[in-house]
Amino acid sequence: MIPVITASPVCNSMAPQQAISPRHLQDPHSSRMSPPVDDLDAVALVPPTADGISSSDDLEQAGTTTDGAKKPPKPPITYRADIDGLRTVAIVPVLLFHAYPERFSSGFVGVDVFFVISGYLISSILFKEMANGKFTYANFYARRVRRIFPTMLVVLTTTLWLGCLYLLADKLKALAATMLAGTLFGANLQLVSLERGYWDADIKENPLLHLWSLGVEEQFYFVWPCVVAYVVKQPATRALGVQLFLLVLSFIVNVALVDVDGSNKYAFYVPVARFWQMGVGSFLAYLHHAKYSPLMSTPDGLKTRLFSASGVLLLVLAFVSLDESRAFPGFWAVLPTFAAALLIAAGPHTLLNAHVLSATPVVYVGKISYALYLWHWPLLVFAKARYPNEDFRPFYMTPAAMLVLAFVLSIATVTNVEIPLRHNKSKRVLPALVLGMVVLCVVSATVYGNPGSFSFTQQEIDALLAPSSTSGGSTIQVGGGLGDKDGVVLASTTAPLVAGASAGTTMSPYNVEQGTVTTGSPLLEGPPETNVGPSAAPVATAAPVVEQPNSSRGPRVQQPTYVKLAQAAGDWNPDVGFEWVPEGSPFGRDDHAKILNPDQFTLIVGLGDSHLDQVKPRFNKLFEDAKVEGKPFPTMVFKTHDGTPALSCASSWHPFNMNMIKAMMPKVVLHSMNWPQFLRPGGADSDPLHADALRCCIPGYVDSCDYQSPKDVVELLRIFQAQMTELTALGIKVFAATTNPEGPSFDPNHMKHGSGVGDVRPVIRSAFRQAHRDLLDKVEAAIVASGATLIDYSDNQCWHDVCEVVDQQGDPIMKDSNHFRPGFARNYLSVLDQVIAAAYAS
Repeated sequence: MIPVITASPVCNSMAPQQAISPRHLQDPHSSRMSPPVDDLDAVALVPPTADGISSSDDLEQAGTTTDGAKKPPKPPITYRADIDGLRTVAIVPVLLFHAYPERFSSGFVGVDVFFVISGYLISSILFKEMANGKFTYANFYARRVRRIFPTMLVVLTTTLWLGCLYLLADKLKALAATMLAGTLFGANLQLVSLERGYWDADIKENPLLHLWSLGVEEQFYFVWPCVVAYVVKQPATRALGVQLFLLVLSFIVNVALVDVDGSNKYAFYVPVARFWQMGVGSFLAYLHHAKYSPLMSTPDGLKTRLFSASGVLLLVLAFVSLDESRAFPGFWAVLPTFAAALLIAAGPHTLLNAHVLSATPVVYVGKISYALYLWHWPLLVFAKARYPNEDFRPFYMTPAAMLVLAFVLSIATVTNVEIPLRHNKSKRVLPALVLGMVVLCVVSATVYGNPGSFSFTQQEIDALLAPSSTSGGSTIQVGGGLGDKDGVVLASTTAPLVAGASAGTTMSPYNVEQGTVTTGSPLLEGPPETNVGPSAAPVATAAPVVEQPNSSRGPRVQQPTYVKLAQAAGDWNPDVGFEWVPEGSPFGRDDHAKILNPDQFTLIVGLGDSHLDQVKPRFNKLFEDAKVEGKPFPTMVFKTHDGTPALSCASSWHPFNMNMIKAMMPKVVLHSMNWPQFLRPGGADSDPLHADALRCCIPGYVDSCDYQSPKDVVELLRIFQAQMTELTALGIKVFAATTNPEGPSFDPNHMKHGSGVGDVRPVIRSAFRQAHRDLLDKVEAAIVASGATLIDYSDNQCWHDVCEVVDQQGDPIMKDSNHFRPGFARNYLSVLDQVIAAAYAS
């Protein structure tokens, strides 16, 4: 960026200033060898941006200083087509990973290859220019502006336009925030400030998520010229030592940050944690610049063949070994980083480099890879947002079609925008590009400040809702279908839903009619009469069951609409009525402790993840009802942590919570979490028990969880059962929820079809339970054998065996694939009322 040019007086003192010279650029449609530095500029089309290593006369006149005195000639920088080809090896996996993450789960390492290529190419230019006394900061950053800005301006403008057309206000605001940061080359810093990590599903809905890598790279090149200016004046030994020290320091930061707060976002986005990868490329550039003999390539030499083979081996290992379950970058990033460095060090004459990487089609894709990198991600995100349901997605909106479109747009952008502007010698081009980026910066800031005024979809929805927006309650936004006035009588009772055959059994109308609760084998020895599982004969109730509200019972009086689907997606404010636990509280002050109705004698504690958060609105409703009726209501403390199971594998917080419960002795403990997300062993039945390192699966279903064996699941549930047994032995009433039907069919986005409604077919409860039978059998047996009461939210969600994805008013009952909307929880989940009743039972 231009402001940086005058912001580094120390660096400026190290190199003489020189005016920007004309540049002669090569058409990317050709892979032929041409003037050295001109072609090197074409090589540098590195997403997220290598330097606009564009050629200039001052680089070609390397034999003279600014005063005309003769200097010893430096070797020319020769164009290497194989490096363009290597960029193809990097960009194609990235495209495939983003389009089909399940099939190409390791493709993200392509960005690491880009970092090395970028460091090598740009540093090669820096070392040569500074050694020849030709480097100027004005020239350096001006070349970068000409290289980066043209395509970036086109893509950002198009993305913002599409966002205004198709995104609701909240998602448009998120897009504008990243665009604002991106225009300042700080998207990585904006993303690291969010709660979500790089692998989290909702962060992947951001059409400009990929700008993080441009930010990392530009931040590196704001400071690296200063390092190069110092290094070129030092003896080779000291120069190598300084660079090695900086590389190792950055790598240590990367390893230290890889799992901070249980997330890889710091290692991914913090620039210092990534600098070592570009530094590896720069280190290699210095070795070549200094003619360091061990790495001076000779055609067809044994050493170069060894480098090439080793690079291929490391790259294959990276693609085979890595997926989102790894602690990446961390130590794993060494594989793609060193692979790229070895392939570059091998030189252009090895078999792979000369005949594969230098092949014309491979080189061509590498030359447009920067544009490909910028175009592909917004296209994939918007296509998925318009047609989330893959079963009903038209062929022209499939990921494959979007990749084809990305190629077409990249070719058009490079040919008609990037090359003409880089060739244009007018002095107006550079200021115009900078002005264009400033305008985009201001526009994105304006959209961020008032996204509703720019979201056409939001405006249409608001206009449709305005005449009939009469729902009661702050969480109800669509047609009242999930509110108190939806035309459905919602029975409310504080009596337990069911009197089962034993104290450890919870029954419901569905259980009685369908017979899904049965006798099974506990994981620990317990009274036989409490060993209730999900697949034996029906157990008769001891008293008539009060009819409870059910979203699947009765005819649908309204049909779902696109407006209802759009409003339901992301409808998530379950904390209404709850407060932060105060500082110094014995419950533990953290970001995941909320309290309702504090300072009461009677206490209920909840443990879980977001599947406990989702039920808070029901308890807030019961609290409001109790105040109106003048009835007592207990203090409720919810200790929840998104994406973290309330099990022993969560070693950073679960032990504290268990000790806190035993110290505070609440009347009731409620446990609720998303069991299948954390207990889905990918290991074989023959795999051993990892007794000393029990792990739960990474949330979000982002990996195969092959580090968890079936024996691990049994052991985790055995520990859970023992802990719940200990609480019940202390006289604490324990309730634990099983997993209710969930999945993509419940996701409002999954129901969309363009601007209309697609698939809203119900889910069959017995089919869902059969698919998860092995896990549910174990979980429910452990719950019941511990003396806890089993809760099943599907008692209010499903009628007989049918679980509708929308309620009688046509409103989706979930905000995504597995979380109830606040309005649904508030008005339907009467199965939870027994928790309050138990707190006051004698």
